[in-house]
Amino acid sequence: MLWRVALVGATAVIALGGSSCGKSSRPAGAPLMHFTVAIQGPGAGRVQSRPAGVDCPGACTAAFPAGFSISFSATPAAGSTFQGWSGACSGFETCQVSDSAALSATFAPARDSSLHLMPVAAQLPNIRLDSHPVRIFIRQWIKFDARINGVSVPRVGWSLREGRDAGAVARDGTYSAPEKVGLYHLVATSLDDPRLEGSIAIEVVATQDLYDYGGAILPKPRVQLIWWGTPQEFLGAVEKFHGFLNGVNGSHWLGVLDEYLRGETAEVSLAGEIFDVTPHPSGSIPAPGARICGILEQYRMEPDPGTIYALIVAASTGAFDYHSTASCRGKSVPMIVLALPPANEARAGACSPTLTQAERMLFAFSHELAETITDPQPATGWTDIYGQEIADNCTQATCAQLATGSYSLTTLLSNAAHGCAP
Repeated sequence: MLWRVALVGATAVIALGGSSCGKSSRPAGAPLMHFTVAIQGPGAGRVQSRPAGVDCPGACTAAFPAGFSISFSATPAAGSTFQGWSGACSGFETCQVSDSAALSATFAPARDSSLHLMPVAAQLPNIRLDSHPVRIFIRQWIKFDARINGVSVPRVGWSLREGRDAGAVARDGTYSAPEKVGLYHLVATSLDDPRLEGSIAIEVVATQDLYDYGGAILPKPRVQLIWWGTPQEFLGAVEKFHGFLNGVNGSHWLGVLDEYLRGETAEVSLAGEIFDVTPHPSGSIPAPGARICGILEQYRMEPDPGTIYALIVAASTGAFDYHSTASCRGKSVPMIVLALPPANEARAGACSPTLTQAERMLFAFSHELAETITDPQPATGWTDIYGQEIADNCTQATCAQLATGSYSLTTLLSNAAHGCAP
């Protein structure tokens, strides 16, 4: 038997038999069944009839000859699930109807098959909560929230996979670390649907070590010095930088970085230097990244992600020295920004009682260089659980013996020493 569909307005009329010269073989006045389909719910999907006639959304009404069974199927769109029929049908199976009817198909966003545990608070301020695994010190607490599709699940049961040795967890998701370091797993289970479960790894630590967050490192960088000022304005810093860069390789100081270089050995080389004698600012440095990119353009130098570009200004800016990245011609390159320290600030040295302005500038450069090698894109490489880098926690100078002499440099954090490197 052949079905033929003729669409009239929003109604599809199904005729039996063949056709001749475009005329229907359905007897005039033959009874019809009329169907109306609706899509409901926050999800998305499609309802189709067999024989063809309904394809909703789009064609959501149709008329079929009476005396036949019409079937309707519901297909959820990607990211949605079919929640069942209402109206002339119920349940989840194919809907079979043999008389005029209205029916609805409900779709909802696909429910996640697991809970996601999110750290939301910690006993210590400024602790890094976005790490995987989450890290806290022994005997400290951290609070978690269980979520599904970004929405908190209030009725959750909490447990620890390793049992009592892993610490304790309260009913509100607050985890208290034990006195023993280790890797533990917090588990949350929905009290309304035990099939919904999630877990998160927690590393309990005892020392201020650095951890590898997987970002880029620069084991063997070249350093391009960009001096913004005349050589005389830097009060001897140019010679100090040359001596440091020419003698640092193979030193104990640089060797501390090897712990964090994923099997490589640190090595630094001087790519070159440029003296920019145009007037420099007396205050904060405006757009240092753009300044570096402009210098590269001026000297027709191709930006190199493996080169550290150090912009050094012969003025006291009042801002901290720092390292970051600049985007030059679409390439992200590491940069260090330094300024001449104020003359009236005193700093204790390690090779001598006090540091000169040039020595203080080199001290700051060694600080930023070590951090750029181990964490060139800040907070993505090696940091501690607060996001502090290799030179942030050890503030005193160390007298480093290099091939070219003794230099007062920043002291570095060493995982091997579980503290500041000797």
